[in-house]
Amino acid sequence: MMEGFITRVQAGQFFVFSKGKIYSCRARGKFRIDDVTPYCGDEVIFDEKDLYLLEVKERKNCMVRPPIANVEQLVILASLHHPEISLALINRFMTMALVHGIKPILAISKLDLQKENDQMLSDIKAAYQNLDYRVIYFSNKSEECLAEVLALFKNKRTVLTGQSGVGKSSLINHLIPGYKQATAEISEALGRGKHVTRVSEYIPFSGGWVADTPGFSLFEISLTPNELATCYPGFENYFADCKFRNCLHNHEDDCAIKRAVKDGKISEVHYQAYLRLLDELQNKKERY
Repeated sequence: MMEGFITRVQAGQFFVFSKGKIYSCRARGKFRIDDVTPYCGDEVIFDEKDLYLLEVKERKNCMVRPPIANVEQLVILASLHHPEISLALINRFMTMALVHGIKPILAISKLDLQKENDQMLSDIKAAYQNLDYRVIYFSNKSEECLAEVLALFKNKRTVLTGQSGVGKSSLINHLIPGYKQATAEISEALGRGKHVTRVSEYIPFSGGWVADTPGFSLFEISLTPNELATCYPGFENYFADCKFRNCLHNHEDDCAIKRAVKDGKISEVHYQAYLRLLDELQNKKERY
């Protein structure tokens, strides 16, 4: 028996990295009986001779859509230009990262086009400058900027996510010579990219592993309104001071979050994105 971790899952095959090699394994029937589904990123015990998975170790965290486990940090990629940034989607990604105990980092690309997108850049800075999350701005045309992006992945197990067509696969292709992930053009009609990445896969890079994931059309948030109210990014330093323990920071009196918005500690743009997501959860609607 050997130990390793799953770098890719595809068509019933589990590709397990162990001691510098990749083993293509299958799962025994006991996993179905025990209702255990091995995910990309799972630490496992496997039989290197018969090439069967024997055990999935306890997970540090696990996201269902996209299906990936044991993530150390989530890098949310967004673009200043085409496709247009959705702060609501960024906050959706950040919220789910925080729920799972994953460190979120926001990376904004196409900084070379910032003059054409001053308002969008201002909105991003207003939304996140007072929050305790790292935000970096870069351009694929600047090696200096890319060096900061590269440093994010060093010795970490990182998931790269974002809107479809935002450039996740292109960034990986640029950073990892010889690795060619399929890319697609942005749809002029929809203003977003076609979904290209079909499965989550960990790729060795800079002493760690980076996973490209399917675009946001496969990203699912499954929280109650109360869970959202306590874990929404930027609210963690204030919600404990709300008058009501189950405060949703919407219509309630003496709400610490609404006071922080009024005092400029939380931006109005960020707060309005929260209210839209809260409305979605309360009404059980999907709004992409």
